[in-house]
Amino acid sequence: MPTAQQRAAEEVVAAVRKAFGRESALVLGAGGSLAAVEMVVPTGLPVLDRWVLPGGLPVGRMVELFGGEGAGKSSLVASALAATQKMGGIAIVADTEYSLSPERVALFGVDLDSLVLLQPGHLSELFAQAQAAITAAHAITKGKRPILFAWDSIAMTPSAHEVEEGLGGTAVPGERARAMSLNCPILARVAAETNTCLLFVNQIRMKIGVMYGNPETTPGGHAVKHFSSVRLQIRRGKAIKEGKADHIGMYVSVTSLKNKHVPPFRKCRAELVYATGWANAWSVLDHAKDRAVVPPATKLDALSLGKAIQALGWDDGPTPLDPAALLAQEYVPSATAVLEDEGEEE
Repeated sequence: MPTAQQRAAEEVVAAVRKAFGRESALVLGAGGSLAAVEMVVPTGLPVLDRWVLPGGLPVGRMVELFGGEGAGKSSLVASALAATQKMGGIAIVADTEYSLSPERVALFGVDLDSLVLLQPGHLSELFAQAQAAITAAHAITKGKRPILFAWDSIAMTPSAHEVEEGLGGTAVPGERARAMSLNCPILARVAAETNTCLLFVNQIRMKIGVMYGNPETTPGGHAVKHFSSVRLQIRRGKAIKEGKADHIGMYVSVTSLKNKHVPPFRKCRAELVYATGWANAWSVLDHAKDRAVVPPATKLDALSLGKAIQALGWDDGPTPLDPAALLAQEYVPSATAVLEDEGEEE
């Protein structure tokens, strides 16, 4: 039997619906909220998905991924696009850097024949194309499969004024930030209504004249920071070298600076080998050591990895981790492989 408070809430909802329509209000406990996250898209990094994120990138929300040059941003986007396709969803990428390599994204498992590529000329075109593409994709999926819209990147997308001015022209201060403030609220609702994950890639800039505190900032103003449900910062760490010259990979760290789904400020480390992609066995074992569920001196092998997965509780559920599959992706260094500190890790 409903309580007095529940009856009052239902009366308020009924009054609002009568004035503004059925979709204008609801009782949150009854379900149906646009804010509810019912689906996630894996990133391809098990530790990132299970520790830093709520199982993956939240569908229906906006996610900002930012970091320095060569930190692995595009590689992480590529693996998320591939995961979306494997789930039967539609993957859309807006490449305003004009640097998307078909061979590189195919390395992470992306099906090039079903990847939608947008190449807008400026910000206004991007937002118009994004809304049109997401709406068309939703008409196909009917909300039953995820849509991933990745934008690479905010920092490299010029405004219409900058395009008109051309090389050597003058820029209007704050124009990109105003455009983001105007369009992010619209895209946020579109994403919620269409089961779309908006993955916005951004770069890092340095504030001029900052003597104390962190001088790093991201282009596009504060709108993306406010509308993002998750903000991920990715940094490159130590390099993996074969011998003394061949730079074959690197370790990266991903930190959640904002998270509305699980506790923020969680961090994970991952191994990226340029020729083969993400190698997750090392990452899982490293995380198990951080959580103190395996001894610090544990070596990477099938038995130890299986124990680590079991200790973390990742051997159960709808998507259990398979040690053999993880080890098959792992880079096996030769006797000459060494690690070199690039000076940016933590």
